[in-house]
Amino acid sequence: MCNRYSNIQEEEHFRAHMKTIIASFKQELSDQRFSFNLVNAFADPVCPVVTMNNPENISWMNWGLMPHWFRRGPDEKKMRQTRENGINARAETIFERKTWKGPIATKRLLIPATGFFEWNLKDGIRYPYLVQVVSADFPDDTTPFCIAGIWDEWKHPVTKQLRQSFAMIITAGGELMKQVHVNPKHPEGGGRQAVIVRPQDYSTWLNPAATFEDLDRIMQPLQDKELRAYTITRNFSGNKFDPTTPDFLQHVYYPEGPTPILNGPEI
Repeated sequence: MCNRYSNIQEEEHFRAHMKTIIASFKQELSDQRFSFNLVNAFADPVCPVVTMNNPENISWMNWGLMPHWFRRGPDEKKMRQTRENGINARAETIFERKTWKGPIATKRLLIPATGFFEWNLKDGIRYPYLVQVVSADFPDDTTPFCIAGIWDEWKHPVTKQLRQSFAMIITAGGELMKQVHVNPKHPEGGGRQAVIVRPQDYSTWLNPAATFEDLDRIMQPLQDKELRAYTITRNFSGNKFDPTTPDFLQHVYYPEGPTPILNGPEI
């Protein structure tokens, strides 16, 4: 599961990046928070996204997809469980599962990011990695990139309030991610990663006319050489951790831990 990501870029920077790809993308800044050192899906965050039905601007949605057909509310426990089940959608089954097959056809979106987090479980201790993109399409680790997602709209049965929420699409990674995302307790052992959309594919991903073949191609993982990962502080997922700490995203070396840096220079 990929349930945390980072988006440390300025909104102005991202809008300029999008305009180089979608010429009509609006440049007026919003009055909502755009940048986050850490976005934690379990906190039900409101995140910036770019959707198929509004591809020229930024929208805001909750992370944790509630399908439009969900009818168990206002049972808070069931609602929370459904929301958490909607944090990720697997690329391998996204065209088949009831929750995902409608949104992948008509409600795709892009999630602005500068990195995502995965855990390596070694000797019973969890070591977090920050994973960044370093391919030719993304010149440096401050270049914005987008993660693939889908969304849906659900109406609360009592308050009638509409909730627009999204799921981040994940897929099986290559050898690098198998070294990063390690969990012996998981049936597959790990190796999962967020689906990164290349800039040249943004318009296709947001195009209602995109074919099954188009979407399947876009959801393939990046090559190992296009990613880098390094270990960070183990305290960052604790309830008392302050994600605004300036050195939060800095590399931390653990002598007893897994490989500290993968596919990157010494930090």
